[in-house]
Amino acid sequence: SGMFLFAEVGCAECHRPPRFESETYANRHVVELPDVDDDGRAESTGQNQDMGLFRTPTLRNVRETGPYFHNGSVDNLEEAVAHELAEQRALGIARMLEPEEEDDLVRFVHHALIDASREQFRPASVPSGLDIPRDGDRLFR
Repeated sequence: SGMFLFAEVGCAECHRPPRFESETYANRHVVELPDVDDDGRAESTGQNQDMGLFRTPTLRNVRETGPYFHNGSVDNLEEAVAHELAEQRALGIARMLEPEEEDDLVRFVHHALIDASREQFRPASVPSGLDIPRDGDRLFR
C-alpha cells in the first residue's frame, strides 16, 4: 500500500519512476542551518527567482544517503517523509495520513526503492572463515 500512497499524496509528481527523480527544482522549506550557506539554483543561474530552489534528487537508495535535504538538516528518513507530507498538505495536494499509512510510505521508500544492480559480488564464504554480512547489514558508518 506504500506504493499507492506514494502516488496518492503527490510524491510521484516530482520523484517520477523509474528513477524516482526529475529535472524540477523546488524549495522544500527545510530548516536553515547556521553553518550552511547555499542559495540553491540561484548560485548557478544568478536569478533571484531561483533562490532556495534545489533539484529533485533520486529516491533510489535514499536509505543510504542521510542526512537528508540539501543541507542535511533532517537526520532520518521518517522525519524526511513527515516533512515532505507536511509540504504536500500545505500545497493542498496531500491529505492527512494515519500513522500506519505514514509508516507504509516510509517502508516503501526505505525497502522498495533499493537498486542493488551495482553492488559488488558477495561470495558465500571467504578463506578466513569469517562470517559474510547479510544484505542490509552495515559494517561502517
